[in-house]
Amino acid sequence: STPLLCTTFVRLGPCTERHLVCSVLVMTSALSLVPTAGRAVFNGFKQTASGLHMTMLARFGEHAMFVAGLAAAMPLAYGLKTILALLRGDKISTKLRQLLFWRRKPVRVWIDGCYDLTHFGHYNAFRQARALGDVLIVGLNPDREVIKHKGCAPLMTDEERFMSIDSCKWVDEVVRDVPYVLDVDYLNDVVFGKYKCDYVVHGDDPCLDCDGNDVFATSKAAGKFKEIKRTEGVSTTDL
Repeated sequence: STPLLCTTFVRLGPCTERHLVCSVLVMTSALSLVPTAGRAVFNGFKQTASGLHMTMLARFGEHAMFVAGLAAAMPLAYGLKTILALLRGDKISTKLRQLLFWRRKPVRVWIDGCYDLTHFGHYNAFRQARALGDVLIVGLNPDREVIKHKGCAPLMTDEERFMSIDSCKWVDEVVRDVPYVLDVDYLNDVVFGKYKCDYVVHGDDPCLDCDGNDVFATSKAAGKFKEIKRTEGVSTTDL
């Protein structure tokens, strides 16, 4: 019956994260009253989810992966209180992805910039970058780096720009004092080292330093660069 139960959840169709989580919570809470049966069903869910992992991703998309991942990743011993805390969190998607995709290492994405007068174009870049992985780290260039490479200071202060970025739902962490040019040492020690990012992301528009060199040349040479679409008609660079 376990495969049937798992398939039934998968075929529920598009639902919100909360609805899907609550459905499985009800089932696991009931099963926890009978430890032996509960553990057997959980193991069955785990086996079924593992077997259907790729098939469901292809056929049903993200919602199927959500259900299968939740069934496989949430042992009864994990605790209802902890799961409910996840549901009440402001960044539910991030925490749920970390819980659900236990079978693989989460993909961490890095994007950086000045982000002055933070606008739709910036947020659209964050959205696209986050879609390339599970965790998004945003690096913020300080005033001195912006002045050196762009010729003028941002209109917003460092703190104002930090707060604008940190409040974005697609951003998991903001790193301050990031150099405008990511050299080999900074990439290895900070981006790929400390923050364990898998890729550096930027828009498809040219990004040059004060000497006219490609800012992301080092990331590209390392094979760790991914490009996203720039939002046309929205820019504060020339202000």
